[in-house]
Amino acid sequence: SGFYTLDRGKTWKSFKPACTGGKLAITELSKGKYRVINTSTKGAASYSDDWGATWKTCDGIKATKGVYALVDPEDAKTVYAVGAQYNEYWSSDMSKKEPTYDEAHYSYFVSEDYGATFTETRICPYNWELTWKFENTGDLAYLKKGTVALAGANHGVYIISDKGKTVEHLDNVAYAKCIGYGAPEKKGDVNTLFIFGKPDKDDPEGIYRSTDAGKTWVCINTDHIYGGTGNGNYLVGDMNEFGKVYMSTVGCGIVYGRIAGSEPANVTTTTTTKTTIKTTSTTTKASTTTVSTTPKATSKDYLAG
Repeated sequence: SGFYTLDRGKTWKSFKPACTGGKLAITELSKGKYRVINTSTKGAASYSDDWGATWKTCDGIKATKGVYALVDPEDAKTVYAVGAQYNEYWSSDMSKKEPTYDEAHYSYFVSEDYGATFTETRICPYNWELTWKFENTGDLAYLKKGTVALAGANHGVYIISDKGKTVEHLDNVAYAKCIGYGAPEKKGDVNTLFIFGKPDKDDPEGIYRSTDAGKTWVCINTDHIYGGTGNGNYLVGDMNEFGKVYMSTVGCGIVYGRIAGSEPANVTTTTTTKTTIKTTSTTTKASTTTVSTTPKATSKDYLAG
């Protein structure tokens, strides 16, 4: 089942999703009337205006894997999505002819009617030679109105604006397994970007942050990355606290990072009894490794489980 809340999480109601294993987005059609968009790991996308009683297929989504939707926080009728088109035959037998760009690529989609219909812009090839590691790049990151960032795995990061008419490839990111966004450093600035990846191909794999729309990157953590982002494959920045970011892991649940010196939060683990653990005993200092194209971090960050 899916669940929704209209009172900031105080109470929840269940509904039947269009598919299992996918993700949900929600937008407001009019005051008190909402549309739920349910995307699938197998490329489909559907929407419901009656909390799952009926579903309709979103038109224009051309993908076979991992569609993710993002509603523009400043414009409820605008919905962005990203998805992969691919053919499995080559990953199972690389002696066969390599898929063409038509058969294997990442696409950006945009809707201006609350997610009912989308138009497509192809962005970059699907990463066949690294399928085992980059099979799905995950969510889009919202920079500012009309502008999003997309992770293209070993093709780096793309900044997309003007409803897909303008696509900028950042040449200072060697690969981005996933991308996320959070509160800006200063009010009025673009949102903060986070990637799990490498700004330069020789950099250590880890979590990096940018406060200037991807022009420069600061290393947050490479020492303890919990096996990476795993199947969940997401970084979600906190929109109330600059620098705070949540990450999926490989078997370690959800961890978070925050700038050292900010008010720490207690972390609780449960075994047979409930124990509160001080965050100072479960934190990892940021890597001091920097890259030639980025400034050195001015403050140390940490991750806590």
